[in-house]
Amino acid sequence: MFTSEPGVDKFERSQQMIGYEFEHRFDNDVTVRQNVRYGHLDVDFRNVYGEGWVGDDPASHLLERANFLSKPDLGLFTVDNQVEWKTSTGPIDHTLLLGLDYKRFDLHDESGFEDAPPLDVLNPIYNGAPPVTSRYDQSNTLQNQTGLYAQDTMQIDRWNFVFSGRYDDVQTRVTDRPTGVRTSYSADAFSGRAGVIYNFDNGISPYVSISRSFLPLTGTDTATGNAFKPETAVQYEAGVKYQPTWLNDVMLTASLFELTRENVVTSDGVLFNRQIGKVNSRGVELEAVGQLTPDLKLTAAYTWYDLRIKEGNPAEIGKVTTGTPEQFGSLWLDYAVPSDRLQGVTIGGGVRYVGSSFADAANTQKVPDVVLFDTAIRYEKDNFKAALNVSNLFDKAYVASCNITCFYGESREISLTMGYKW
Repeated sequence: MFTSEPGVDKFERSQQMIGYEFEHRFDNDVTVRQNVRYGHLDVDFRNVYGEGWVGDDPASHLLERANFLSKPDLGLFTVDNQVEWKTSTGPIDHTLLLGLDYKRFDLHDESGFEDAPPLDVLNPIYNGAPPVTSRYDQSNTLQNQTGLYAQDTMQIDRWNFVFSGRYDDVQTRVTDRPTGVRTSYSADAFSGRAGVIYNFDNGISPYVSISRSFLPLTGTDTATGNAFKPETAVQYEAGVKYQPTWLNDVMLTASLFELTRENVVTSDGVLFNRQIGKVNSRGVELEAVGQLTPDLKLTAAYTWYDLRIKEGNPAEIGKVTTGTPEQFGSLWLDYAVPSDRLQGVTIGGGVRYVGSSFADAANTQKVPDVVLFDTAIRYEKDNFKAALNVSNLFDKAYVASCNITCFYGESREISLTMGYKW
């Protein structure tokens, strides 16, 4: 049933982007690039949603409701400059990359929250909800990030190596508009990765890698009032790729990984975000991609991992973060109709599996797993192409996630896209 208000529910989004990509290759195997983009996003969102039974008594059949408003206005400018050089030193082939990038993030946020009149779910009468006049957040967030990075990809006979490093400097300022109070922080960090893979004659290629990441965040911790610290992570991965010599167009991959993230941001499920200590996940990923026959292509993947909170609220240590499934699976087949029948036509279909997730921090309630089906028909000839895609083909109603409040998953969606190039 509809538990909001017909004259109140609203979601309007206006989005614009402009930019360019520049690349020039010199005769000495040197390439320079510059990619620039500016984007603007303006959202006007208002929603009335249920918070539970009046008096916590289902027999009352009166649903308590909240009235929520959010109006963010965001501008984002990015520029990335690169120099690439392909060279050799003795038996080693190098692809060297050096880059400098800059990002400016400018967010004007406005959010409000008030109680709304309760709704009798057995006899719903929609009388509207008063405008949200109070504001719990009226802030401006300005973040400037500059990064310098370098990478060397090397090939020595059957060995392939990659080594990369990056240095980031981030300046963030959050201003509360009503009071003028500013919260600022500066952060800088080194991150990077290293990996190696060996290619055997029989198509088997084992590999290992380690990487460290650095992710600046925006916003403030509601519990402390402090600006969010950047999220950092370390990941170890080992696996094997297999390209059968008798089936060259198929690639099979299996990997094991362990990822530890620090300063993870989670939601309390109603209004506020908070930053917890450390979250660890470890698991396995399987993937198969390739042509089974000249007309039939397969894409399949499965992920299982064990996710646990390692540091933070003592009551949550050892628990799984809310709204996070620990299993995913997908299978998709594309059939290209032979050209003597329907030239340029491809028919596809697939299934997706999303595992169960926890609905509360104590891990006492679960959101069930779900299986969904998708399909597509594509046509391409000369310079023209068109595609008709249908996700959630059977329009299955399901709950996607819960964190105190719950959210339905996407219903059936049909999209038609067409393109022409010259």
